[in-house]
Amino acid sequence: MSDNGGSIHAKIERGVVLSEEQHRILVSYFQYCSRALGLKGNYTCYLVKNRKKFGLDTTAVCLFHENKIVIYCKDRLLADVLRSIAHEATHLRQFEMGLAPDEKYLHFSSELEDGANELAGKLLNAF
Repeated sequence: MSDNGGSIHAKIERGVVLSEEQHRILVSYFQYCSRALGLKGNYTCYLVKNRKKFGLDTTAVCLFHENKIVIYCKDRLLADVLRSIAHEATHLRQFEMGLAPDEKYLHFSSELEDGANELAGKLLNAF
């Protein structure tokens, strides 16, 4: 939980294989991102292996009004998954701050996307 009360909790789709160490790292990373970003709300991060079941067209998505992010994990390195978590968590914070549109949107090459990419890299490197 962050100092501001916000948090990210994991829901892991059946069939996503994680070692005990990977699970420990993920839990720690959720706490770290929540604190570092100053998240105010409580969110769920779905770690999935089935894109179609969760409506994913990419490796990750932020669904503001459902208070969740969805991260595709199948055949991805843990570092890539962690970067996606930080990227989508950044979008959650952008939404909390009133910077992100009020609906699901495509934001390729936008300021919000560039900011999320930059901060995700910094968060992962600092972790």
